[in-house]
Amino acid sequence: MAKEKAETPGDELEYQLFQALKQAQNAPLLGARDLPVMGGLDRQGTFTDPQENVLVRATEILVGSAQVFTYGNSVVMQRGEPTTSEVSLAALRSGTEIETSARGILANLFICQHGERQFPPPKWFLEVLLHAQPVLAALPRIQLYVRRPILSKDFALLTPGWHPESGVLVHGPAVELIMSESPDPDLSAIDRLPHHLHNLLGEFCFRTEADLVNAVAMLITGLLMNHFLTQPKALFPVDGNQPSLGKTLLLRVTGIILDGADPRLVPFSEDEEEQHKRICASVRNPHLSVLIIDNAKTAVGKEVKSPVIKSMSMAPEISLRILGKSENFTRPNDLLWTFSMNNSRFCIDLIARSCPIRLYYCPFAESRAT
Repeated sequence: MAKEKAETPGDELEYQLFQALKQAQNAPLLGARDLPVMGGLDRQGTFTDPQENVLVRATEILVGSAQVFTYGNSVVMQRGEPTTSEVSLAALRSGTEIETSARGILANLFICQHGERQFPPPKWFLEVLLHAQPVLAALPRIQLYVRRPILSKDFALLTPGWHPESGVLVHGPAVELIMSESPDPDLSAIDRLPHHLHNLLGEFCFRTEADLVNAVAMLITGLLMNHFLTQPKALFPVDGNQPSLGKTLLLRVTGIILDGADPRLVPFSEDEEEQHKRICASVRNPHLSVLIIDNAKTAVGKEVKSPVIKSMSMAPEISLRILGKSENFTRPNDLLWTFSMNNSRFCIDLIARSCPIRLYYCPFAESRAT
């Protein structure tokens, strides 16, 4: 054991040797990250420096990272590069609850240290940090999160990354806009579509050209979602005259185009409380931008109706009570609200809010025509 105070030249050399060995053991290894070190707290729940000073230093780290945001009533963090397929938006705080993974996620931004011991941010500190009003006010606020390039209010292409002037965070591949020539107005609606859109929609059996146009309108609404955050947008019910016409497939394809992932379906329920729970569980996924209410049907003769869908689909902000808690989950209403159904009837309130897409197939009429 090296002595604290050198008494002889040999003691001095011994002390220097042990100090050098200690520094060598603590030296960063190849590949180690040079993360900021947060002092002023311990693991047990005590600030060893003034609390506000520690919060100011933590805020500088969070803001300086350009990866932590507020979104609705949550705090989220970007993980990965915006143009890669692995990029995601991870919740650090949902409502008032600190996520269990928040410690590990924030350990990628800074290290806590007390004395010579280092440790990830303790949960008690995150409870203080992610609820502190000055911290939340300093973080950039996401107004719209999308998994694809999008057009700004001035119809300029917003490339992958954070756009502070509009509050839009874009994750997805970089694309280039290609303007096609104006089609011949004498052609049918399907033949006036660009090549890839023609191939996408050409095999669906739309009842009329108006239904095809409404399907295109659904895609355009998703592309221009930032134009409909405060302005109401239409519901898109896809109705068929029989099963297996591709109603759900059309909506799933829409989700894949807009989010790059196959969206989960939300089964329709006539029980309003159950419908509320199902929608809330689905919209808590920040990567979701197409909400599919699947198989909307009721008893024979009854109309499809839902007060929660009626109110939330038109509101600028979605706010739904979290199951088992006395608090709401809140996010901007940046969703396409869609339905799949067979010969179902909407109530008048939902009809007035809808842009219907009808699919129709009659094999007997086809056989007679041939």
